[in-house]
Amino acid sequence: MSFRQLARSTPQARDDPRIDFAISEAASAIGESKVRQDAAEQAASKAERQGARMLLARARSSECRALANLGENAKAAAACEEARRIFDETGDRGGLARTLHSMAEVPLNQGDLESAGKLYRQALVILREIGDEHGLGSELLNLGLIASKQGDFAGGLKMYNESLRSYQQAGDKAGMAAAMGNTGSLLREQGEMADALAQFRQALALSNEMGDRSSAALAYQAIGLVLADQGNLAEASKMFQQALAIQQDMGEKSSYAETLRDTGRVWMQQGNLDQARKSFDEALSRQEQLGEMGSVAETRLALGELACNSGRPNEAEQFAQAALKVFQAQNEPNEQILAAVLLSRSLLEQGKLKDAAAALEVPLKLAEKNSDLTTRLSLTVAHANVLAATNDLARAERTARRVLAEAPQDLFRLRLEASLTLAEIQCKGKNAAQGRERLQEVASAAKEKGFELMVRRAWVAGGR
Repeated sequence: MSFRQLARSTPQARDDPRIDFAISEAASAIGESKVRQDAAEQAASKAERQGARMLLARARSSECRALANLGENAKAAAACEEARRIFDETGDRGGLARTLHSMAEVPLNQGDLESAGKLYRQALVILREIGDEHGLGSELLNLGLIASKQGDFAGGLKMYNESLRSYQQAGDKAGMAAAMGNTGSLLREQGEMADALAQFRQALALSNEMGDRSSAALAYQAIGLVLADQGNLAEASKMFQQALAIQQDMGEKSSYAETLRDTGRVWMQQGNLDQARKSFDEALSRQEQLGEMGSVAETRLALGELACNSGRPNEAEQFAQAALKVFQAQNEPNEQILAAVLLSRSLLEQGKLKDAAAALEVPLKLAEKNSDLTTRLSLTVAHANVLAATNDLARAERTARRVLAEAPQDLFRLRLEASLTLAEIQCKGKNAAQGRERLQEVASAAKEKGFELMVRRAWVAGGR
């Protein structure tokens, strides 16, 4: 019998707030924020009528997290404040710390990293006082995420390592896998692919050891992302398919949609644009149903890239503008940069040179403080394209060469993009013969790795 069937089975069950709360927690585990919010609200209403204050506080805290995920920030703040007040009055320090954690989700979703960090640190103090190593690991994990978003990658790595130690102290293998996963993501952003891959594989081994299929799926997805960056599209696709199978089987709608988008990017690089579109459309539909605006914006960005690669730059411009607005509202600098990169490309392909250059002005300033290596290098490639379009060929060539000098060798896709840009610049200037030779090298390298889209772009640039 499911929780929902149990909740309707008898009059006593229908009036029991504990069952609604259990539904809320189960929904949280599979990314069903709306179901979680509805069930938590029901639990809170019943608990309040029955005078069950502690359960009321727990339900309001859960409702707060769900509302924050749905973008209902004002309602989320009100629910969290009620939970915080009850836990504070009853002296439940652990409940208070958990609610401070939930409260942090509201400013975090609004891009207010300072306020979110303050709440996480308040929770951290309480958890240290009561000796809750599991809770400490969770707060340190979130503080590491904030540090990385603020461009403090050393600080983020330090927090993740401390989080791992706390989870080890608590014997929490699921937490350890999460800390390894976050560490791997941070290393990937810095282009340290071998170390990132090692972290993800450790997380996968630990997840399999526990029989934690959800964590294993996340690890498969993360490994796939690294393999795609390294140019191993076939193996990346296998990883994504393993993740999708688990996520579908477990009903994990949010992570399933994200992996669908990642799969679509592989299809796109392999030149199968129709299949990529199907993956992106399905991911977008699922994310819109879940109310995940940040994820919706990321998928619109993927659709915009697809539109550019399909010869529809005006459509790409619309996708990029829509995504950029969301990332600006959420104060996500790296995502803003990536949206601006696509926007600039779409404008260039429409012949709007001044607008294309203007689209990169703010991102170039953001990149000085906040962006990770891979994002910054993608922006540099876009800047080289703008310079070439305005016939500043010498500066454009220096800019493209800078990417090739800085990008690690195993960032295959990014280096391929930079090489194509450099070849196009050379073809426009005095080094046309060298440019044509480089185009052939790009096409050959892309063909060998199955990057059919890049092969086509190289052929078009060479006039074939």
